[in-house]
Amino acid sequence: MRKAKRITYTVDFKKRAVEMVGSGTSIRGVAKKLGVNINSIRAWMGKNVGNRKIAIKKGRKSEVQKNVVQVVQKEMLSKDSTMVSLLRSELVRLEERVELIKKTIACFRG
Repeated sequence: MRKAKRITYTVDFKKRAVEMVGSGTSIRGVAKKLGVNINSIRAWMGKNVGNRKIAIKKGRKSEVQKNVVQVVQKEMLSKDSTMVSLLRSELVRLEERVELIKKTIACFRG
């Protein structure tokens, strides 16, 4: 009987997984998304990943986690402002159409 081949993950892969958990994604969600065992991610969270301890337990946030949160917040703000701009331009376009339709109706009425 053959033994299952042991899978090794790179340090960057482990860091990314731990950072995903630190940014608010559940451990189960990260494990499912990356195709990794939940216990592996838990082990990486408790170890030095890439010679840097990532503190997630007991509400402490590491610098990596703080940076990830800041980047995500900035991206969300830029996406929101982009969406607001698009919606405003769509509103202006629709208001112009309404005015055109009103003028057209007025012409037919006489």
